[in-house]
Amino acid sequence: MYSTPLDDYFSAGGRRPPLRITITALWRGYVGSWEIVDDRLHLVQLQGELENGSELSLATVFPAAGDKVFADWYSGQIRIPDGERLKYVHGGFMSIHERDVLLDVVQGVVITKQVRHNQVDETCDRLKFD
Repeated sequence: MYSTPLDDYFSAGGRRPPLRITITALWRGYVGSWEIVDDRLHLVQLQGELENGSELSLATVFPAAGDKVFADWYSGQIRIPDGERLKYVHGGFMSIHERDVLLDVVQGVVITKQVRHNQVDETCDRLKFD
């Protein structure tokens, strides 16, 4: 997924635990796993390391959570790359895949879904959309 919905939670005042940055390829310090069930976005796992050396978990950020947390704080677009990678870009979420699944989410609920087909124009090194 080329989106970071949990960052919106932290930006809105959610408690961000002190994370240890163990590799420069992951400056945010965590990896979140997400699922969509009945058009509702849920955070189902967090991985990372806290500054004190213990493991980050879902319960670290959401102590009352069970096995998943409904992401009602998130509104925006989620981009999910799909298919073969057509162009690698070293930095962020800029690599280009055959398709992008675009989900528009309002307060954790998927409102629309579309699939964008991508091509790379090799002559000018730009992205083209169908």
